[in-house]
Amino acid sequence: RYQAFFAHVSEGIAILDGAGKVLLLNPAGAAMLDVDPGQLEGRHVEDLTGALGAEALTTLLCAVARGEVQRDVDVRARTPTDRQLTLSVSGAPLREGDAAAILSFRDVTESRRIENELRRTKEFLEKLVDNTVDAVVAMDMRGRFILFNKGAEALTGYSTQDAFASLSAADFFVGEGIGPELLERMRSPEHGGPGRLALTRQEIVTKS
Repeated sequence: RYQAFFAHVSEGIAILDGAGKVLLLNPAGAAMLDVDPGQLEGRHVEDLTGALGAEALTTLLCAVARGEVQRDVDVRARTPTDRQLTLSVSGAPLREGDAAAILSFRDVTESRRIENELRRTKEFLEKLVDNTVDAVVAMDMRGRFILFNKGAEALTGYSTQDAFASLSAADFFVGEGIGPELLERMRSPEHGGPGRLALTRQEIVTKS
C-alpha cells in the first residue's frame, strides 16, 4: 500500500516475501542496481547482490526473520553492468499480505573508498612516525602526551604506556611554565612562523 510513496524516495526499497523473494523494488533501488524493477520481482533477494554479498545479506535476513531490526549493514554487490558497489542495507520485519520483510539500501561505495584510503594513509603515517629514529612526541592543550614514538622511548627511557598514563609536560620539560612558553614560541614569527617551532633548544628530563 506504500508503493506510490516508495516510488519517490531516494533510497532503494525492496519488499520481500517469507521465502526471500522480491515482491517490489522501487525505481531508486532499480537505478542503483542497474536493473529493470520487473527483472527482479519473483527472484530471490540474493540476486540483488550479484553473488558478492550473499553471506552478509543472508545473515541480515535471518535476523529479520527472527523479528529483529537490522541497521546499516554493509553488503557488497555487483550489478549486471559489472559495477561493484557497497550498499548500506537496513531491514525490518513486515507483516502485510505476502510481505515478510522490508529492506532499504543506499550506495556508500565512494564514502567507504574514501574511508579506506584515509585509514591506510593514517596507518602509513603512524608507522612512519613510530619507526623514525628521531624522537617525535605530541601533546594536547592540557600537556598530556597523545603521541610518543619509539625514538622518544629510546631517548627518554619512558615507554609509550608510561607517557600516556603518567607523564606530563611539567614532568618532561626542565623549568617552570615551559608548556605555555613553548605555545607562545609556536605562535610567534621567530621560530619558523606561526604554528611552527623550529631550531629551538629545550632540556627534558629522562626516566633516569
